[in-house]
Amino acid sequence: MYKLAEGGVIRLADGAFIPADDRNKDWQEYQEWLSQGNTPMPQFNLQELRTKIRAEILSLREGRIQSILRSPENMYDSLADVLFYAQLGDQDAQKILDWYKVYDDLIWNFLDLTLPTLSETQLQSLNPATLEESLFKDSQSPAQGSQP
Repeated sequence: MYKLAEGGVIRLADGAFIPADDRNKDWQEYQEWLSQGNTPMPQFNLQELRTKIRAEILSLREGRIQSILRSPENMYDSLADVLFYAQLGDQDAQKILDWYKVYDDLIWNFLDLTLPTLSETQLQSLNPATLEESLFKDSQSPAQGSQP
């Protein structure tokens, strides 16, 4: 029995990774196994797929936040800096903080409420980068323009 993997398969009997290479004897055996009507296990089971997508979205979220905080227009080191300056009455910092609250809520609502309800087919077709971009756009108010 085999499990799909990036660039090949894993032979479950011994955990060996078999690259997708027609010259490889193990790959040829795998192809023969397929020709006999067998089906490999998917690369990820449903829970693994959800975990992978969650991690990808959180990584994209962190990158988005850092790119906005450290942009030449803002130049903050952290959200704590933004909060500090917002508490001092800095309107630009307050705009970033307001944006962050909306954006973060959208991300976590998706992760906590929507992601667990998606089917395996829906998860397989989900593009985390496209989803994050959409949530980012949804977090913008018309007055803010393209950046908080």
